[in-house]
Amino acid sequence: MKKFISYALLIVWMTIIFFFSNIKATESTKQSDSVIDKTIVQVVGSINKDMTIEQKESIIDIASTPIRKCAHLFLYFVLGLLICNIVKSADLGLKNTILISLFLCVAYACSDEVHQLFIEGRSGELKDVFIDSLGAILGIFCLKRR
Repeated sequence: MKKFISYALLIVWMTIIFFFSNIKATESTKQSDSVIDKTIVQVVGSINKDMTIEQKESIIDIASTPIRKCAHLFLYFVLGLLICNIVKSADLGLKNTILISLFLCVAYACSDEVHQLFIEGRSGELKDVFIDSLGAILGIFCLKRR
């Protein structure tokens, strides 16, 4: 049963990543901007009551890229945890567990960026594969330590 749950969680998480990547660029930007507006802009607005629309838009522009890249990092951090958990159960040794887990995560990150080439307004970015891989490495090493 534990193995089934591990695989089910992995499939669900990979599907979540796929659906985020499947969103058109304009809609994805709206979603990110909305999150920034409801969090960072609200906090700054509570401090600066006289904030203009231009200032709000500036905050969104400045925060957009870092927030989106943190989302990449987080999604693949969890993917690294989930994949490493499954690979670890095969008792292949520490080195092989890390290498296989990392390979699977990087392969999924690459396929995700290729997938985005076919989505309106999106592009496949090598830097995103690196960010995804860093997230996966962090997840793998967090689980490895347990």
